[in-house]
Amino acid sequence: MQIVTYDIDKKEVKHFLQQLPKIAIVAHINLANQQLSSRTLSDMPVNSNNRNTTLDMLDRTMEARNVISRVIEALEHMPHDSYKNIIKLRYLYELSYENIGDQLAISSRHVIRLIQDKALKKFALAYGMFD
Repeated sequence: MQIVTYDIDKKEVKHFLQQLPKIAIVAHINLANQQLSSRTLSDMPVNSNNRNTTLDMLDRTMEARNVISRVIEALEHMPHDSYKNIIKLRYLYELSYENIGDQLAISSRHVIRLIQDKALKKFALAYGMFD
């Protein structure tokens, strides 16, 4: 029986998760409650040659929404609630390690260790980031 191991770059996973707020802005989604926000007149496309056509904006919005949907689905499929909660609190709600520790009744150092040692890897596996 062959055991499959995955080489997961935790820095890459962390960088991806840190980009979620920017992706959510493009998707017009509030990460804290995963609700769509409405567009304003300033969001409307400008008629020019630099990727601001209506179709280009719709493509970017839909792509961003797909990423956010996959992140939420991956979080739902993570096997341990503690890792899922830490990822949500840190990267969706953008809480500090101290605030996460306070909410979970653990030290901020323990939060950091959990993220670095297990949570990032478990998220990557659930999201499908492995080779």
